[in-house]
Amino acid sequence: MSEPGIILFAVDSDGHCKVGLPPANELDIFYDRCIDVGKLGNASHVFFSPDGQMYAVRGSELYAGPLIKSQSDNWWEKEAIRVGKTDWDKFSIIFFHPDGTLYATTKKGKFFKGPVPKNENVSWLYSQASEIGSNGWDAFLTLFFDPEGMLYAVLNNGKLLKRRPPTKLDPWYHTSEVIGDSGWKDLCHFISFSPDGNLWCVTQKDGKICTGKPPANAQVKWPESAKMLGWDYNRYKFISFTRDKTVQKLLNLDFLVDDGKILSVGKELLEEQVYENTSSIPLNASFSFTKTIKSESSFAHEHGFTIDVGAEMSFTTGIPIIEQMGVKITMNMSTTHTWNFNKINSTQSEFSRTSTFQVPPGKGIKQTAIIQRARMDVPYQAKVRTLFDYETTLCGTWKGASVYNLIVKQEDYVLD
Repeated sequence: MSEPGIILFAVDSDGHCKVGLPPANELDIFYDRCIDVGKLGNASHVFFSPDGQMYAVRGSELYAGPLIKSQSDNWWEKEAIRVGKTDWDKFSIIFFHPDGTLYATTKKGKFFKGPVPKNENVSWLYSQASEIGSNGWDAFLTLFFDPEGMLYAVLNNGKLLKRRPPTKLDPWYHTSEVIGDSGWKDLCHFISFSPDGNLWCVTQKDGKICTGKPPANAQVKWPESAKMLGWDYNRYKFISFTRDKTVQKLLNLDFLVDDGKILSVGKELLEEQVYENTSSIPLNASFSFTKTIKSESSFAHEHGFTIDVGAEMSFTTGIPIIEQMGVKITMNMSTTHTWNFNKINSTQSEFSRTSTFQVPPGKGIKQTAIIQRARMDVPYQAKVRTLFDYETTLCGTWKGASVYNLIVKQEDYVLD
């Protein structure tokens, strides 16, 4: 498979979830090297969006979340969110278009498409989806798209059809092209396109997995021309291609300070002391302090990847700060900090000052130390290694603060 980051996800009859790289040849046995990532019980459908989000139906409910994590014991409650309360048991086939549109056929033979459901209190079937097929769609054993958005279908008589998906009610079956005369019923225990455009199938009878270019017409004997990659894959109840979006290790991270934004600037009182001289002679006084100020920050994760349990996510570099003039974000490389990509980070800044002065007789003086605190957003680029050693770059925003510009003010203080 030419596109990096693509993995095979499978669920066996006991609900155990496996992930691994797709087999490369007949001796590359997926079962022997896949990773068991937990259990997913009572699922009637499992499918993935183009960006790697996992969806599953349990009863009449639809759930969405990241790929099940290492040895997860309850994906439904701990990792996923419910995005549909009712009606999902009415569908027989649910699948995504490459552009992210959701398609589904009902057990009564209707065909719908609509946006990805996000609100459990809004009915996808009755409020969001559009009906694009009024009857007859229960005659298909499976429906799936190629990477270009061409719709393929296997009829219950074993024929393979293709045509652009309907956008409204139309006779799709009668206007589609037959590219497989027979035998495709046995090939659809699992049937799907990989992102590189190859067709993958698992046979119902003996679980053989094979791949090859899709047939151009009905004269092509596809099983004979396809490459056999193994057998016994019918042990799996669900099989899907998805993306390896589980981060195993952070390799490096760059703060893009030139693109950072200062969101707000405020003043904070650091130290205040009042000196009263009720005598008739000048008072020699000293204003001295040392304060350590803590600032918290975090990395906003806008990339859709999840962090694996035990992943190495620490790195050491400088600290984004506001330069003394208060108009520009820069990196302080003279002081390094060990950051954690997945937790709240805390940095410390120390301020100190010592000054001597005289308080005139019968007078008072107040010394005040003030610093400025700026809230800022700084884009970052993080190079990471995923569960199956795919290296990619994640982008997001570091949300932090900088304290700077110590100012000490001296002013008269009126004695009572």
